[in-house]
Amino acid sequence: MSCNNGKHPGREILEDLAKRILDAVYGKHLYLNPEMKLTDLVNEVGSNRTYVSSVFPRIFGTNFREFINSVRLEYAESFIKGLNERKSDDKCLNMEDIAIISGFGDKRTLYNAMKRNKVDISSLLKEEKNRGKVK
Repeated sequence: MSCNNGKHPGREILEDLAKRILDAVYGKHLYLNPEMKLTDLVNEVGSNRTYVSSVFPRIFGTNFREFINSVRLEYAESFIKGLNERKSDDKCLNMEDIAIISGFGDKRTLYNAMKRNKVDISSLLKEEKNRGKVK
């Protein structure tokens, strides 16, 4: 047990909270809500804002917004890669659609996240279109 004088949560507490955060974010797909706020996550995991916000830099090495956007990027990439298995209208999607489906809210926010994370899912979508799997 670590001594933290009540000012900051100890590592064990943060690691446990990190697991609960991951369960909430991934398990309940909270990242798909473009209006998601830290307070939504705080309420979902049943903790307080200070503890939850401490998890991101200390456990995940980033801030809340960057973490959520990186999860959204993972989802967008996975969604695009799965287009060829779908037999629906999903094959007519553009980057604005991908942004909204992935929880970004708009294309500009998606492109900003791609730039910050050095990820280019637009080229992935183009590749799928070139293969004839996406219109």
